[in-house]
Amino acid sequence: MQPNPEHAQILAQAIETNRLPLAAAYITEANLTTIINDRQEAPIHLAAKHGVLPQIASPLLNRKTLLETRDNFGWTACHWAAFYGSWEQLPPEFRTREILTGLTDVHGWTPIFLMAAYGVVNPL
Repeated sequence: MQPNPEHAQILAQAIETNRLPLAAAYITEANLTTIINDRQEAPIHLAAKHGVLPQIASPLLNRKTLLETRDNFGWTACHWAAFYGSWEQLPPEFRTREILTGLTDVHGWTPIFLMAAYGVVNPL
């Protein structure tokens, strides 16, 4: 399925306003990974920020979606979840030492660095 920027924008607005049922028809991997703003964010990043990844992406969460969709800082959904303290919302296979310490952004920051800097005590 091809990404639809208009549908991705609707999905992003639904995430930010906590109106997910209204956007259910737009939840596709293509729309979750479509860049929606000048910060190069995609709805998958917003879902991680707002703690709703499990509600919108459970069947769609895969390695490519979570680890390769990056914003202009090089942050993935894993970085955003770590930054906002919602790391536990990620499926267990994404809460590993390898991802915590090996997934770097453009500055070399990892999810574990963000957790340490912003007060998450025990990520594993």
